[in-house]
Amino acid sequence: ILTAMHEQGFVEAQEVPKDNTRQPSRTLFLWYFDPERCRQLLLQRTYKAQARLIQRMQHEKDVVSEVIQKAERLDVVGHEDEYLTAGDKQVLRTWREFEEKLLTQLARQDDLVALLRDFLPDVRDAASA
Repeated sequence: ILTAMHEQGFVEAQEVPKDNTRQPSRTLFLWYFDPERCRQLLLQRTYKAQARLIQRMQHEKDVVSEVIQKAERLDVVGHEDEYLTAGDKQVLRTWREFEEKLLTQLARQDDLVALLRDFLPDVRDAASA
């Protein structure tokens, strides 16, 4: 797990050899992490995930935009059974379910941003207090 965290930039490692052979079995590995850096990395990745969710939602909406526009017309609203085909209704139902899932995920990401940005104290501020 530490190797994966090191590859992602959450922890740093330092090798301290016990002798000049530098064999892994004769080496101490010291691990270090910076809480502020980890918080910033998580925040940055959460923003990126939010942007991707919004892009995905827009792309999926563009795919079914004709049906959405048809359903939102003033003469169709309230009379969907008369003006929309069964296929159109199914496409709209599928789109709305998908949109709801994406919006739910976006809300979860937003909660994580609020936690990381607003509610967790800055580590540097806590250390100086």
